[in-house]
Amino acid sequence: MLLPPLVEITLAVALLAFTAMMLGLLVSALVRKEEVTMPLLVLLAIVQVVFCGALLKLHGVPGVEQLAWLVPSRWALGAMAGTIGLGRIVPGELTADPLFRHSAGVWLLDMGALVALSVVFGYAVARLLRRHEPAIMRK
Repeated sequence: MLLPPLVEITLAVALLAFTAMMLGLLVSALVRKEEVTMPLLVLLAIVQVVFCGALLKLHGVPGVEQLAWLVPSRWALGAMAGTIGLGRIVPGELTADPLFRHSAGVWLLDMGALVALSVVFGYAVARLLRRHEPAIMRK
């Protein structure tokens, strides 16, 4: 739509990787014991798969659709699906999602949502790590 398809998909995957890294850092900053981190990350990976929009119809389902807005894989899949025009290639109920539409505006919305999630996760990580610093380091 805006760039060659390979570049758009590469940007979506790279931004998804960065956002997922920020989410992992957030989980790491939230927990106090290392033993808790791995099960939470596995749970988050499962949530990413379930709420990306490839397995379940999310559009038009109250509550579930709004919850899926917090899942980075939803926005990345939307950007990649829009790039390749998934709705035309595989018509159906799942691909009729407005976030999968083949348009520049939707692609920019998907990528912007990933950037926004990265910023929010990064800010939360910074605030959580700040509370672990000794008081002398804060000055």
